[in-house]
Amino acid sequence: MRDPWFGPNTGLHHLDQPDTCHTCHVDLAAVDAAVRDYRRALSGIDAAKLAAKRRVEAARGRADAARVVLHAAMVDAAQDGVRPVELQQRTGYTKERVRQILRAGGVDPDWPSSYSVRAGRRVTGFQPVT
Repeated sequence: MRDPWFGPNTGLHHLDQPDTCHTCHVDLAAVDAAVRDYRRALSGIDAAKLAAKRRVEAARGRADAARVVLHAAMVDAAQDGVRPVELQQRTGYTKERVRQILRAGGVDPDWPSSYSVRAGRRVTGFQPVT
């Protein structure tokens, strides 16, 4: 009986000459090149994932910095008398989020809109809420 684990269809019959299959009379250099190209392409995927991860981290850093600037601008606007509802409409933040940001900046968001902190006193020590 013939061994099913050794024969022309298993790839084990040409181990002594890896570039040529003597039974099939086929040159395997093209297959080897294709395998090499495929593995190179797979490593390219990993490199692309790493580069994308770096770009996402950089974008998150820019977004965090922009958020700090936005929160400071909101506090400045509120100190100049801009109502919290106006900040809510312009930023798209919820009413509660605007309140949190203004409180963190030392502004009571429930003050009447006619009251200006800058006319009376300046609140310092802004700590952004993230």
